[in-house]
Amino acid sequence: MSGAGKGAKHAHHEPAAETAADQEESSAEEALVLIVEDERPIADAIRLVVEDAGYTALLAYNGSKGLELALSAHPDLITTDYMMPGLNGGELIAALRANAANMGASVPPIIMISAVTSPQMHRSGYDRFLDKP
Repeated sequence: MSGAGKGAKHAHHEPAAETAADQEESSAEEALVLIVEDERPIADAIRLVVEDAGYTALLAYNGSKGLELALSAHPDLITTDYMMPGLNGGELIAALRANAANMGASVPPIIMISAVTSPQMHRSGYDRFLDKP
């Protein structure tokens, strides 16, 4: 008589993908995104997208306030408009890079969001660019 089915042990293992997804969800809840945008309706729209993705959003309505919040809150990601009163997006990025020691290990990734493009803006040192509708 064969031993098939006798004394067999079955172990239940969670798939690795579920574990990774759980870890990703946990880190998403802790991640902070700083949104620097002078147009409040656009800032609110970006905030909704960020929060719907499970991240925490922090808003600044000009570059000077964005710099202040970036240095104090240490965000994981920054989105910034280019054309703003006070510091523009390029000046904000330059100030962040100059203050990198206060940001922790390094400046977080920066996404420039703008309807206007210029050679000067493209030299400002952002990590990614999105066209503003």
